[in-house]
Amino acid sequence: MSIQKESRGSLQQQAIAIVVVLLFVGLGIWMLLSRAPFGGPRVHDFGLVSFEEPPHRLQHIFELTNEGSVPIQIVKSKSTCGCTQATVSGEIVQPGEVLDVPVSLRLDRSGDKEGVVTIFFDTGGSIDLTVRARGLPTRTLRLTPDIVRLRPPLGIGTTRLRMESAETPPMPSVTVPDLLTVSVAPWKQVGFAEEESGIHPSWMSTVTVKAEGEWPLAGQKIQFLFPDGDHVEVTVNPPLMIAPPQPFENPKPLADP
Repeated sequence: MSIQKESRGSLQQQAIAIVVVLLFVGLGIWMLLSRAPFGGPRVHDFGLVSFEEPPHRLQHIFELTNEGSVPIQIVKSKSTCGCTQATVSGEIVQPGEVLDVPVSLRLDRSGDKEGVVTIFFDTGGSIDLTVRARGLPTRTLRLTPDIVRLRPPLGIGTTRLRMESAETPPMPSVTVPDLLTVSVAPWKQVGFAEEESGIHPSWMSTVTVKAEGEWPLAGQKIQFLFPDGDHVEVTVNPPLMIAPPQPFENPKPLADP
């Protein structure tokens, strides 16, 4: 009886071992089939990029060669964030041909920024293209967003002042149109300094705009002026873009009876 049990247990172990081996083999075959055979650099570092003010856009063209033996078609692309985009056209890349993939990166503040774009192919494979940079804007004062839409029924809207500064930024003087009131909250530190790269801490202040009873004219502007002369402005209730009217086609005249 014990011999039969040992034999049965040995057979079960062998069966499990065979299943595990087959799973690994199948996984390896799937990875080989799904891998897109494209050669070429897949990472680009722009390095330290100085620019006047955000947002600042960079672009790099990846050159990828189809090193396989069959044509491969681009299906779609997907990015890890809205700061990175790839331009793909669904083209078919023949063996030996080069695929150019422009990839853009948007810099919004100082510091490191990285984005990854995944390109998918009709073979089921995909590749990741990575772009990174370290931003260093020379002018960091900005309003996000730079428009405010007052929400009924109270007629209130908000935006945010942002700045990078070694010390707490000063409060601005505000030029406000009629029928509006503006309150600027104290600055809050929302980012830290990087001494090695000369990046200062990030600061943010919430701005609240409110209508005084009557609704203000569309497109009014509020200006924020700082002691060093730097300034930004926000537009209140900009006119909505309306599609141009379609040409009117005159109906055909009725035929005489």
